[in-house]
Amino acid sequence: MDGASVVNGCQSVNVLYDAMQKGKLNESVYVLVRVISIADYSERMRITEYLNSQTLILDSYFIANHSVVRDLQQQLLKCGYFLERQSNEANYMAEHGSEIKDKVTIQLEKAIQYYVGYWINKNASLAKRGKNALFDKKMIEELLSGITAEKVVEAYATYQSISQVLTLYRKTRRNNQKDDFSKYIGIPQSWVLEHIEDFRFMNTGDIILLNAYANLKKQYKELGIPDIGEKEMIKDAIFVVSKVILLESENNTSLLTKNSNVFSKVQIEISNLTKKYDPSMLYIFKAAVSTYGNSRFCILNFKLRKPLVGSCQGFGYRPFGAGNSHSVLLATEMRC
Repeated sequence: MDGASVVNGCQSVNVLYDAMQKGKLNESVYVLVRVISIADYSERMRITEYLNSQTLILDSYFIANHSVVRDLQQQLLKCGYFLERQSNEANYMAEHGSEIKDKVTIQLEKAIQYYVGYWINKNASLAKRGKNALFDKKMIEELLSGITAEKVVEAYATYQSISQVLTLYRKTRRNNQKDDFSKYIGIPQSWVLEHIEDFRFMNTGDIILLNAYANLKKQYKELGIPDIGEKEMIKDAIFVVSKVILLESENNTSLLTKNSNVFSKVQIEISNLTKKYDPSMLYIFKAAVSTYGNSRFCILNFKLRKPLVGSCQGFGYRPFGAGNSHSVLLATEMRC
């Protein structure tokens, strides 16, 4: 038989295989099997589901043999990646001589999650909020309709880069001597430590940053802005998401980073850009509110988009980092 798959009986097959390896198989013993030959994917998926009533089967397992996923696996191999469609598939293939040792392994669940978070705005929050829902039988066909190896690789590579920056932030939270994060975003360490909570969303903000990065890249291209590079794009994504989240009344950032409305606000914020994102105003607003409060000091309009020049109604500020085109400005005290 070509292309046969075990639908129900994996444990039995593993026991028989181990026995064969140890030379303990008894040729006088027979095992009853049922062979179903069928081409229709939807019918095959239902067979898999209903013949596994004793064991919980994740929805992601049902698409492992989808023709699109099988084709995607082959295309990713050409790009230097191995799509692990089933649990431990990479280890199994490596043990049996398949040439995947030099490939980067991507689990199917993560490939779909990163792809949706990066490329599909309307479902991006779902990729964070409940990635298993992405494999719903009614949704997966739509999600797979536009997937390509190149798109998966771009989403996966970007996610890995963002994850490294998130690690820098977490190291700073654990040890205030670690200044790699402040160097990355171009803000003095002392200010980052003073406002470390402003970046708390980064603990759970992997997918919303991934989505912001993708939208910034698209918007900059439409505006004719030259490629600014991955690092600068991630920095802009951090500032865009930070601005949107700081305007929310909800303080639980783990909820905000999976909230569909917050994702939409970030997408709208980016789509309204007419030039490269300028984060300079963000911390004027936050410094004024978090330090002084409404009762004692004038608070500038949080929706003001244009950078200030000089002073505004007596509200002075000073720049960080001379020569930095993306300097962050801090508000100085001014009583109303």
